[in-house]
Amino acid sequence: MAEKEKEEKIEQAQEQKPLYEWVFHPAKANRLVTSLVTLFLFLLLVIVYWLTESRFFTIIGAVVLLASMRSFYFPTTYKLYDDYIEVIYTISRIKKNWNIYRSIYPERNGVFLSTFTRPSRLENFRGLFLRYGEGDPDTILGIVKSKTSLAEDEREDVSSSAQGGAGEG
Repeated sequence: MAEKEKEEKIEQAQEQKPLYEWVFHPAKANRLVTSLVTLFLFLLLVIVYWLTESRFFTIIGAVVLLASMRSFYFPTTYKLYDDYIEVIYTISRIKKNWNIYRSIYPERNGVFLSTFTRPSRLENFRGLFLRYGEGDPDTILGIVKSKTSLAEDEREDVSSSAQGGAGEG
């Protein structure tokens, strides 16, 4: 009985349509920058081969460079659902519930969602930046504002893990 309920929940989650969905692909956005970055990376690989005289190290260097630049060369898909946000990268996928975000910072190229109520040095590690890309900034910002404007008591306390449980016991 429990397995059947789990399967039904999975099917419902798969059938759920996003409120809004868009793709961000920086390599397509600016062809000149993409050409210059690609030329620079190629020159780096030439230098690696010239210094090491090893095809093996050059191939390893190419793999490392491509992996480090995957968010630039490959598209990122953003999906905003009623309960959560889904970000699909080249080889990974993350899902974050709306209730963990306590503040938002709209910017020119996107909107940053933070788990903190005030600016913190940890924001870059715990927050999420939604790049607008081909998406409609007004629609994205409207959904984000409506989903993050929940009452404080409805939100999950995410700051307690950063305190390390000091004073408890």
